[in-house]
Amino acid sequence: MLERMMKARGDAPQTHTQKSCLTKEKLEKDLSFGDERGKCTHDILSSTSKEAEVKFHCADENMTSDGTAKFEAVSSENVKGTVHTTVSGGGNTMKMDLTLTSRYLGSSCGDVK
Repeated sequence: MLERMMKARGDAPQTHTQKSCLTKEKLEKDLSFGDERGKCTHDILSSTSKEAEVKFHCADENMTSDGTAKFEAVSSENVKGTVHTTVSGGGNTMKMDLTLTSRYLGSSCGDVK
C-alpha cells in the first residue's frame, strides 16, 4: 500500500511538518523506539552530549525495519538528524532516507500531544 502511494505521488522528496510535545516522561520511556512502533530493539552506537547514533530493528507481523538514526544538537533549541531504513515485507523491500530538523517552540505544550 505504501509503495502504491509513493508511486502515485512520484519519487520527489516530500516535506512534512509536525508539532509534538516532548516531556521528560516521554524521553524516559525511550520515545523513538517505544511500544507504539511494534517490537523494536536498538543499540546505541555512539552518544555524546551533542550527538547520538542508534542502530534499530523492528518487527511486526508482516514487516521488518532495519536502520540507523543520527541526531545532532546544533544548539540548545535546534536538533537535526538523519534516518536510513530498509523495510521488508510481503516479498518487497523499500529503502527510506529521512532528513529532519527540529526546533524548540516553548515550555508549554498547550493542546499539542
